[in-house]
Amino acid sequence: MSKSLRVRAPFDPIAAEYADLKYDEGSGALYVETYSQTVSASASQWAWKARGRAGGATGRQDGVLGAPSLESSAMRSVLENLSSITVDVLQWVPWRIGERIWKEVVRAQLDSFHIWRVFVTVYHEEEEMSLMYHRQSIIKPSIPLDGYVKPIVSESFHWITHLSISNVIFSRSELVNLSKLVNIGALDILASPRFPQISRDTMEDGIVRAWSRAAAEEGAFPKLRVLMLRYHTEVTPRSLEYINSFPSLMLYNVTGCSITARSEAKARKLGWTCEAGRDLVEALHRDKEMARSWDLPIHACFRRAGVLQSLDTSKVESVKRIDKLPVLNFRIGPNASEDLFTAFLKLDMLFFQRLPPDDTGTASESEASKKDGPEDDRPEPSPPHKRRKLKVSKHKNFEELLKEFGGM
Repeated sequence: MSKSLRVRAPFDPIAAEYADLKYDEGSGALYVETYSQTVSASASQWAWKARGRAGGATGRQDGVLGAPSLESSAMRSVLENLSSITVDVLQWVPWRIGERIWKEVVRAQLDSFHIWRVFVTVYHEEEEMSLMYHRQSIIKPSIPLDGYVKPIVSESFHWITHLSISNVIFSRSELVNLSKLVNIGALDILASPRFPQISRDTMEDGIVRAWSRAAAEEGAFPKLRVLMLRYHTEVTPRSLEYINSFPSLMLYNVTGCSITARSEAKARKLGWTCEAGRDLVEALHRDKEMARSWDLPIHACFRRAGVLQSLDTSKVESVKRIDKLPVLNFRIGPNASEDLFTAFLKLDMLFFQRLPPDDTGTASESEASKKDGPEDDRPEPSPPHKRRKLKVSKHKNFEELLKEFGGM
């Protein structure tokens, strides 16, 4: 929640020409009064929120009788002083001890995003299952989008972010600035028809063009595989001209936008093919490992896009490295995942899939000429045919507490 802060600045004769002067009766001084926007501390604490309470952490297994051991006492102190854990401290702690601490953090439900970020930054190569995935939801956003994006950026790619924004409006400049989120792997922005009271939709072709320019000139979105822009009337076939600048993009979902299957001819010229929702669902179900991600369709799409991307032999090793990274599923707005899951169940999807390198531009000149002309004048094509699928205690610092575990 933002509020105005009134600030008294010393008298400046130059500024006085452009502002109303104020007079302090107590001192007789002249001053200029300005206002600035601040963000309340409570609104910026989302990264620390967890389901458990530090005061309720025992640091020992339930049902154990007798006095707690030295290890249990040390663990309880660690849990009560999680705010002392930083990357600089934890990097000196071996994984055999860090793992025990992390599992106690998870058991006590104290695994806030901030704590997960610290642990995954240090231990992202350990492939611990409980570290490999973190879900964070902001149902009612109360601060600018940048306040959520900055903490989830990992320039060193310690994790991949899947960002879903639904049923909430951010400004055009805020959306353009998503290009700073270098470790984003999947982006879903939904303007759901279920919320007609939200009528001011800022998502449009110009934003995709700005992202494309950032990708081409600044190397933005290097790992973005999946882009979903759903129910945005200002997203048109023109956006197809910009998506080739995203080096890793394989799936472009435009369900409910001003794009139809009639745009397939234009898409194929650019190296994309139009796919129906049923085709993607069947492809996802072929892979049992993907099926385990059905509670998060955006993650399943990310994995599917990785399979398509690996068809380019030059990218196989890069795909493998990215797929081994922990995943942050970050959702802003109500029903961010529910709407996507519902769309999958109804097969109510329209998306474009990048063609493999050897298939790009296979349409002959004669075929292309037959399809030339205004898209709206052409008859609605039949549904796409099925395509071939490719298989401390407070008085002790954190270091002293860790020594009580032994082996340090």
